[in-house]
Amino acid sequence: MLRKDAAHHASEACAYWHRWCKHCGDIFMAGDLREHAGSCPEERIKCPNPWTDDAGCPFSFPRRSLAEHRGSCESEEVQCPCPGCEEWMTRAAVEEHVEASGWVHRRLIWGRMNDSVQVNPKL
Repeated sequence: MLRKDAAHHASEACAYWHRWCKHCGDIFMAGDLREHAGSCPEERIKCPNPWTDDAGCPFSFPRRSLAEHRGSCESEEVQCPCPGCEEWMTRAAVEEHVEASGWVHRRLIWGRMNDSVQVNPKL
């Protein structure tokens, strides 16, 4: 290596040079830092859920908080809480769906109750 290239090599090109992660502060060799960059728990990421207006959920947070956020994200896709209902919707739409599907849900529940009732054949 030429002396004129040494500074560039040490700061950018050398895979064995140690560097700090700007998100978590841990020290990595340059090659490992590239790998760490896509999984650093302290890196701020945007919520991966699409928002109702197709712009995406507006929240960002450290990667380590993703599971916690998804548990309350209004854009998370969830199944209707009524047993037997196969509808999927965003968490934000659950209340509206439950109100609009009252009779359908009652029939589903009554149908399950009737299916579970056993008739005594001796009567």
